[in-house]
Amino acid sequence: MRAFWFAVPFALIACSEANNPVFTDGTLKVDNIEVNLNPYNAISFRVTFTATNADSAQIMYAGTGDSSQTPWMKLVSGQNVMPVLGLLPTTFYRLTLVVRGPNGLVVTPKFQHITGQLPASVVDAHIAYTGTPGPGYTLISPIEGTTGNTFAMAFDTAGVLRWYREVDGYGSLDVQMQHNGHYTIGLAVEADSQGRQIGPFIEVLPTGDSVGGYTAPPNYDTDGHEIVLTGNSETGEVASFFAYDTARTVDLTSLGGPASASIFGHSMFRMTSSGTVQFSWDTWNHYTLATDWTDAQTNQFGGDFDHPNALSLDADSNYIVSFRNMNAVAKVDRNTGAIIWQLGGGSSTLTIVNDPFGFFSGQHFARRLPNGHILMYDDGIRRGVNSRAVEYAIDTVHSTATMVWQYLPTPALFTPIVGSAQRLQNGNTVVGFGTAKQIDEVNANAQLLSRGMFVWKGAPAFYRAIRLPSLYQYETP
Repeated sequence: MRAFWFAVPFALIACSEANNPVFTDGTLKVDNIEVNLNPYNAISFRVTFTATNADSAQIMYAGTGDSSQTPWMKLVSGQNVMPVLGLLPTTFYRLTLVVRGPNGLVVTPKFQHITGQLPASVVDAHIAYTGTPGPGYTLISPIEGTTGNTFAMAFDTAGVLRWYREVDGYGSLDVQMQHNGHYTIGLAVEADSQGRQIGPFIEVLPTGDSVGGYTAPPNYDTDGHEIVLTGNSETGEVASFFAYDTARTVDLTSLGGPASASIFGHSMFRMTSSGTVQFSWDTWNHYTLATDWTDAQTNQFGGDFDHPNALSLDADSNYIVSFRNMNAVAKVDRNTGAIIWQLGGGSSTLTIVNDPFGFFSGQHFARRLPNGHILMYDDGIRRGVNSRAVEYAIDTVHSTATMVWQYLPTPALFTPIVGSAQRLQNGNTVVGFGTAKQIDEVNANAQLLSRGMFVWKGAPAFYRAIRLPSLYQYETP
C-alpha cells in the first residue's frame, strides 16, 4: 500500500511526478518512497525508499497521543528499508522522512499510514503498573501454553504493548536483544517425560525478519535457556549456548535415589553461524553427581543434574554460568574450560559471608556487574520461601563472596522456577518474579519504585523481564 502524500510546505526539496515524487538537494536524491505495514508486527511500519548520495536517515512521526522519532540509520546506495517501531494499534500516523548526505539534507512532506490491529491472542496483553518504571521498554518472554504459539513482547512505561514477534508452534524461554541489535528467541518444546525444554534459537531483526538460527551439533539437543552472540557481520557472528547430551543410566542409591535413573548433563558450545564448533565444554568432565547435584531429591532424581539457565560474559570475556540444579555460579575459562572460581554448590571455592540466609538456591540470571560483583535472582528453592534479588562482592584473594545488597519484596514471594534481576546504569534494579508475574523496580536502597503485574490470558508466568532503552538497537540499560 503506497502512502498518501500531503501537499505541505517544505525546504530544500524539489518534486516531480505526482505518483512517484523525487526529492533532491544538490546531488542528494530521495525517491520511490513507500510505507507499509510490517507483516511480523502490526504496530510497526516499514518505510522503503531509494537514496542517492545519502549517508543516514531518520523518521519523525506523530499520532493521537503518540509522537517520537527513530534513531538515525546508516544508508546504503540504492533501496533502503527503515522500520518505525513502538506504535499504537489502529492509529493514524503522519510521518516525515529526513535524509542526510555529505552535501545536503532532504526533509520530505508528511505522509500518512494507519497501524493494524493486534492479533486477537495478545490484544489483552499489558503490564498493570503501580508507580512509574524507569524509561525504556520491558521485554518479556512469556511462558505460555494456551495459544500454541509464542510471543516475545515489549511494553512501554505505561504497560502498553509496543513490540512483539510471534513464533508458530513453540513456547519460548530466553528472549533478549543481543549486542548486534538483533533479538534472539530460545524456542522450546516439551520433548519427553524428563521435561526437557529443547528447540532452536532464532535470530531476528527489530522488524521481526529472521536472519538465522542456531542449533546444537548432531547427537545433542539445543537448550533454550540462553544464548550469547559475539563478533559482528564483518568478522562473523559466534554463538555460545548449552545443549543436552545423551541421557546416562546411573546408580543414585548413594544419594537416596533409585539404582537405575536416566540423567542428562549439558555441553556448552561456541559455534560460528555456519555451524563450525570453536569450543565445547562438558559438565560431566568437571562435576560429579555425588558431590555437585545438591538438588537431586528436589528434582526427584530425574531430568538433568546441572541445569545451566544463565550464560554471560565477564569483562575478560570468560564465561559466567549459572547451574540451577547445583545451586552454583561458576566462572569458566573460555579457552581452556577450567573453572576459575565457583560460588555456591558442592565444589564452591568461595565462602558466602554476611548473608542472613547463608546461601542461595535454584538461582537464575546470574550476571557479573561492572563493579565485579555478582547479581542474581535467588529463587530460594531449598528454603521454600523468600525469593529475592541478591548481590555478592567476589574476593578471589580471600576466597569470599560477601553479600552487599538484597531485595526481598513485600509481601514476600516464593517462585520455585524462573526469574531475573537486572542492574541498570542509574543504580536501580529490575526484578522479575516470573511465576508471580510481578516486576519490581527498586533503587540502590532496595526501596520499591514501581510494581508491574504482567497480564496475558495466554501466560501463567514469564521467564525474564528485561529493560531495553531502545527497540531499534542495543544500548546499555
